[in-house]
Parts: sequence; C-alpha cells; structure tokens
Amino acid sequence: MRLLFPFAAWIALAGCGSKESVTARFALEPIGMPESELAAISAILAEFNQRLGSNIASLCTENCNGVIEFVSPREDGVVGLCEPSTYVRSKSHFSMKKGWIRQRKSELRADIKISSDLRNRGNQEFLRTIIFHELGHGLLLDHSSNEHDVMFAVVNGEKNFDMYFEQVRWKLQEISK
Repeated sequence: MRLLFPFAAWIALAGCGSKESVTARFALEPIGMPESELAAISAILAEFNQRLGSNIASLCTENCNGVIEFVSPREDGVVGLCEPSTYVRSKSHFSMKKGWIRQRKSELRADIKISSDLRNRGNQEFLRTIIFHELGHGLLLDHSSNEHDVMFAVVNGEKNFDMYFEQVRWKLQEISK
C-alpha cells in the first residue's frame, strides 16, 4: 500500500492534458433518387467543395454519416430541412511526460431533406441555393437577416454566394480551433 500512494500522488501532480478536434464531413447517402437527380446533386456538392476549397460534402454508398432525400411537401411551405448532429469519440491515455491525456474528436454530420416539389421546378439555381443553405445549417450557421445571404430564411432573388462562402470558411476555422 505504501508504494501505491506515492504513485497516485505523482499521477495527480503530473496533471491532465486535453486535446479536442472538430471536423465537418457530410458523406450523404442519396435515398430514392434516379440517376439524373444524383448527377445534379453531385455537381452541386462538387461546386460547394470547389468554392470552399475543401472536400467536406459528397454523395456516398458506404461509410455514410447522413442522408439526402426528397420528401413530401410540408404544409408550412418549408422546402429544405437540415437535421445536424455531432458524433463524438473520446479516448484517454497516460504519458510519462504529460500525465493523463484526453482526446476528443467531434464530427459534424447532417441529414438533408428537400421538398419533392423541387423535383418538378427544373431550376438548378434554386436547388443549389437550398442545398448550400442546408449545408450551412449542418455547419451550425443560423439564419441571416440579410435577404441576399444564402442563409436568409426565404429563397428569393439574387444571393451573394461569395459572402456565404466567407461565412462557411470562418465557421470551419472557428469550430476547428
């Protein structure tokens, strides 16, 4: 018992370290979409990644962490919905130099649902704006009061995509600190 006490005291004095990292990865499984819709949505996600300068959104068939699907129109007129979630992995280990170290890795994920009314509109610009908007919610961006912002609650008129991608880059930097 005598040997245990000095070791326990040394562990307490050695201290604890903590590392946390947050990433955003939207690997979206398309649900019930024909090839033509898959191609259109894949192109929209490719543009999102290209403008962002980072590959965080894609369609997938394996190891997906979210879905993208067209759903029945809502009575309240909402045409897009994002259900963001965070997946957290934690582990701890002991280092003779640093003491106990806790590592926590969080990953932002999202399920995106789009009104099936948009299937018949034939307006790629509108669909692109909706998908970008919902990905913004997946990155924890709120609605904006600026009607030219992609994050404005209503899709109407011209949107400033440059301003939107500045916000997204800032948010990614903020969450990855």
